[in-house]
Amino acid sequence: MRRKIVYKIRSQSPVFLYPIHNQFNLNAMAKPRSSIFRFQGTIEDVTHVKSKRYGDHTRARKNSKTPFVMTEALAESKARLQECNGYARPVFQAMRAYGYHGGLWSDLVSRLFAELKAGRPMSFRCWKDLDCNLPHKLGDLFKWGYDFSATRGQNELRVQILLKKHPFYEDHLLRTGYQVRVVCLFLAEGDATVHKQVAMGPLTTYDGSLEPVELSIPLSATCATYLVMLGITPHTRNHGPTRIMSDTGIKVVAVG
Repeated sequence: MRRKIVYKIRSQSPVFLYPIHNQFNLNAMAKPRSSIFRFQGTIEDVTHVKSKRYGDHTRARKNSKTPFVMTEALAESKARLQECNGYARPVFQAMRAYGYHGGLWSDLVSRLFAELKAGRPMSFRCWKDLDCNLPHKLGDLFKWGYDFSATRGQNELRVQILLKKHPFYEDHLLRTGYQVRVVCLFLAEGDATVHKQVAMGPLTTYDGSLEPVELSIPLSATCATYLVMLGITPHTRNHGPTRIMSDTGIKVVAVG
């Protein structure tokens, strides 16, 4: 015979009685399937949550225990973070056009935040040696190494790149060659706009000899800070310059 069970839930509001039909298996009492446990919401100070990540669980209702207080330290940290976000946003937009990973934004902001916290002004210098695309690092592409130098002149930046060997690849695409690509981002004094200059080396075949690539990048005479990113643009048969995911490694190799 089916029994009728009544559960009483205490509340500040008038008492409600919830009749629930017994669905227990007498041979498996350790696994009740009562519908009272299949809901999501808040009762008193307890919130029942159904989460894909953490599973079904209960927690204290938000703001039911300790009210949040914005301390002076938290206010300073918030202001510092907003300042870092504003400084990093145009740089991130410029970088992502050439290949980036999901944590690039956090990497940019966290380095700036550390500079401000240490009492140093924000500049591009804190991003030296930053790999912009961790799944496809520049070191995996230039696995045999390379030499890089950058010299700043009055209105230009002169760079020289010499690869030890041709870029490494494992796919079977019909590659015909590649071009070394240098991207320079810089800020002029008193100007919050991030300027970008791109310089490309000559087309080099994979069976050709390796020669130093020398490039000149125009810079403003009032340039306050700059960074240089190194990568390549691969070429394939019948398509010319092509975007290949494994070749999107790009790294900040010089700052000033």
